[in-house]
Order: sequence, then C-alpha cells, then structure tokens
Amino acid sequence: MKPSRSKLSKDGATAWQWFSKTLAGATFVMILLSFPLWTGTLDFPRIPFLRTDLEGPAWLANARATGLLVSLGLVVFSVRPRLFLGVASVLSAWSILSDQERLQPWMHQFLLASLGLCFLHKDQANRYGRWVILSIYVFSGLSKIDISFTRELGPLFLRTALSPWNIEPWSWPEGLRVATSWSMPLFEISTAILLARRSTRTIGLVGSTLLHVALIGLLGPFGLRHSPIVLVWNAAILVEVWILFGWAKDEPTTIDPPKVPSPFLLILGLITLLPVLEPFDRLDPWPGHALYASHEGRLIVEVAISAVDRLPAPLRYTSRVGRDEEWSRLDLTAWSRLVRGVPAYPGLRANLGLAEWIAARAGPSGPTRVVLFGRAARWSGERSREDIIGLDAIRSKGRTFLLNSQPAEFLSRPLHNQ
Repeated sequence: MKPSRSKLSKDGATAWQWFSKTLAGATFVMILLSFPLWTGTLDFPRIPFLRTDLEGPAWLANARATGLLVSLGLVVFSVRPRLFLGVASVLSAWSILSDQERLQPWMHQFLLASLGLCFLHKDQANRYGRWVILSIYVFSGLSKIDISFTRELGPLFLRTALSPWNIEPWSWPEGLRVATSWSMPLFEISTAILLARRSTRTIGLVGSTLLHVALIGLLGPFGLRHSPIVLVWNAAILVEVWILFGWAKDEPTTIDPPKVPSPFLLILGLITLLPVLEPFDRLDPWPGHALYASHEGRLIVEVAISAVDRLPAPLRYTSRVGRDEEWSRLDLTAWSRLVRGVPAYPGLRANLGLAEWIAARAGPSGPTRVVLFGRAARWSGERSREDIIGLDAIRSKGRTFLLNSQPAEFLSRPLHNQ
C-alpha cells in the first residue's frame, strides 16, 4: 500500500533532523581529534587564505574553537538545530580564513551541507545534501582518471588490498595495472549514478556501503594506517547516504521554514559544480574533491644538515638524509599529522608557506632548498620542475599566487624586517 502524504512528510522532516545531527556529530568528533589545528600551535605555522590575519590573540582562537565544539554539540542535542548550525558555520569559516589547512575535506563538506540545512526548506535541504554527496563521489572519481594515479596511489591501494595474498600489482603488465587502478574511481562514479536514479537507488546504496567499508579497511589500522579522522569521515558519509537516499523521500515535507529567493538555489547548485575548475588548476585539490588523487602539484623541502637542529622537534623527527649527504629531506605531511592530527593542505601555495617558515627557522647559514613539481599531465604524467634555494627565492615564488602563501607571523611584519 502506498504511504500517505503525512507519513512521507514526517519521513522527510525526520531525515533532515538525523542528517543535521550526523553531520554535526561527526564534525564534532573530527575537530576534537584535530583540536590543535583549531587553536593554533607554536611549532606549526598558520597560512591564512588572505594577506590579512584574522585569527586574533590566543585566547580568542581558543574561545572560537570551544564555541565551535559547543555549537556542534547543540546541533546534536537540540530539537531546532538551524541556529546552532549557522553559528558553527560562521565560526568554521572564520577559522578557515585564518588557516588554509583547516579547510579539510570533511570541513568543506560540512560548510557546503550547512548552507542547505540552514536556509532551505527541509525537503530542499535533503535534496541539496544529496547533490553535495553526489558531487564528492563524481569529482573524486574523475580526479583519479589520469595516468599518475595508475603509477602511484592506484597500485598502492591495490597492493594494500591484496597484501593478505602477497600479490604485487607493480609486477603486472601496464594495461592490467591501469585497468584495475581505474576500476576504483569508475566504481565511485557508478555509485553516484546509481544513487541519483530512483530505480537504481537500492543498488547505489549497496555500492556506497561497499565503497566506504573498503576505504575504511584500506586506510585503517590494518591497511595504510591513516588518521582516525579519515575513518570517522567515511563512516559518517555512509550513514548520511543511507539517511538521504534510503530514508528521505522526494515528496515535500509539511515543515515550512523561512523561504529563500530562487537565485540562492541556483547559487547552491553552482557551488556543487565548482570542482569542474580543479582540472584546470583554478581550484585547490580538496575543495575540488580531488581526494587521494595523484596529479596535484607537490614540493620537496630540504635543509642543510647543519641547520636541522634549529627546527622544532616534531619536524626534526621527520627528517631523512637523502643521497646528497649535505641535505636532509623533511616530510611536511608527517609533521602536520604529528602536531595537528591532519595531513598538510595539498597544493603548492600553502606548502610554499610552510617552506618559507622552515627557511626562516633554518637561518641564512643553513640554506633551504625547495624542489617544486607542477601538476602532472593527465595522459603522460609529466611534471615541470623548478629548484628554489634560500628564503628570499622561496618567498618571491610564493608571491606569484593570487591567494596568500605567507605564514601569519610574517604578515604582521614590515617586509624589510622579515
């Protein structure tokens, strides 16, 4: 028997409530697991998005981080969570402007979904939440369909998955390695297509479950041992998918929150399509949903061995002497995970800011060398290379970007004192 309209309406409103609570609850846990990221630390630089530092004094940063956790907690336990979602969104945006690394993929999803949850009708917010998740699946998949993925992360994922049987994908013929590597992003895209259609949504839910369970296995303690935050986020998205695609109905709810003008709906729709700019290098990898992609620009930071002792202890811990025994290579991602609990923000701009901070700590008598590799060509995997040595050269390269690349502590100083 077909459900009554009132039953469908109740299902839609309840799904909205549970989607809000799941989103906020998972974000609460992930912020707690990366709390030093949100309060700031003395031994890790902040790289603001703008050339003005909006962080404020330490007590304000601590108060903002605490307020963010409290507002997210109130979303979970409140019957009317819109106001607290709005507060959490404002505090999150303020925090992100003060430090690019805070724009983690899970925080980006929270901000996108919160726009709909705060301002749209509940049935519209449910649909918009679906579009956010579909956007993540589709663009994450598309970002991996290039030759660099089949030579780097694709075989690494395959080797991890097949390790119980001691199967080594690196020894496979190239055609087989390419096909099996691309089967992973194609599965992501196929799952999105299946979820988008009512007639295939049940199959899509099964596909989504398999996808996230496999990612948790690959990235968890028995696989690549990535941050627990990654596991929380994958589990949260899986729950959200079942709420939005398995529970929420397509019919309008009887709840009538404040209306928004139709241009706002168009703006929200366009926001979910912004990742189309990422392949053209007009959007950073994480906001472009380029998750576990291999093509983004990257850099290597090395300091003279004589200068390693001047660096903070967590950064010294990551140093490894390379083939050239005059230089010691630093691992920026390991450093960030040690100090803040999250990987370093990908892309050249923010990492050049980290390199500038390191170069300033190393001092003029301990030069810093940056080897900068550009974005990998889609079908050849070729990258440009540029070697930059010394603080002044690193700083000059950073200023070629539209957005800020300098550490916050340097922004407040006159140029000739830096």
